[in-house]
Amino acid sequence: MPVATQAKDEANSNPDEGVIHWAYGSFLGTGWYRVAGDRKAFVLRIPPRWVYQNSGRSQDGEKTIGIEFLFPLTLGLEQIDDIPEIISSENLTTASFTPGVELEIPLNTNWVLRPYVMAGWGKEFTGKESAWIYQAGVKARYSFPQGNGNWRWLSAIQYAGYSPNNDKSSDMLNLMTGIENRQKLGDWAINSNQLFLDWHFSYNRFSDPASFRRKGDPDIEVNGFWEAAAAISFGEKPIRILGFKFDRLGFAYQISSDSEYRAIKLSLSSPFHQ
Repeated sequence: MPVATQAKDEANSNPDEGVIHWAYGSFLGTGWYRVAGDRKAFVLRIPPRWVYQNSGRSQDGEKTIGIEFLFPLTLGLEQIDDIPEIISSENLTTASFTPGVELEIPLNTNWVLRPYVMAGWGKEFTGKESAWIYQAGVKARYSFPQGNGNWRWLSAIQYAGYSPNNDKSSDMLNLMTGIENRQKLGDWAINSNQLFLDWHFSYNRFSDPASFRRKGDPDIEVNGFWEAAAAISFGEKPIRILGFKFDRLGFAYQISSDSEYRAIKLSLSSPFHQ
């Protein structure tokens, strides 16, 4: 999965020394990414969404399809060590906006599907490139409560691509499978809100190897990556911070089988809701 910004190599101040296409930022999400040693990128994805209608099933079996409108803004940053300057004009390298819509379809008590489609536009501030960006997919979740936890099997098929103004288009297909679990953290609570531990473990596989472009060096190809994440939550009640709402708050770690691709990300929701 190409990392979503143009990063500055610490060993060389030339900003073109490790170009990894930025247009997949909305697909990657917020995190700190590293490819082959010192190649780094920072991505901040701000994912507001409007729930027009919640999904559900009535006692007589009638289904209600959930509808959510998505408004993700994704920013590529050169560094995150100076918090007040994170979104300054000097630190901002790319920006993209890819609105979309996502449905939640309850097939039965255990099975739920979430098809979605997103499309928008982005721009690179360190150069002259801009691009139309698009993605679509279907996510599935099967729930099987057992013991103290709520176990869920997750899967997804996702397509993402971009069409730049000065180069040929590129796209990719991603297949994901994994498990997640939610457990109560004893009697721990914050402001009378019961705390839960949410974690998941998943694997993403690309239909074709994703190529990380590096000027002056051989390209790096990644076939897929593993992800492990842990976070705290209030269960079904969102966490509110500075006017923003999050399903959970924690971290995720991604690594490819050959360790050439690594990333540390914020875990703010289940992969089923990302």
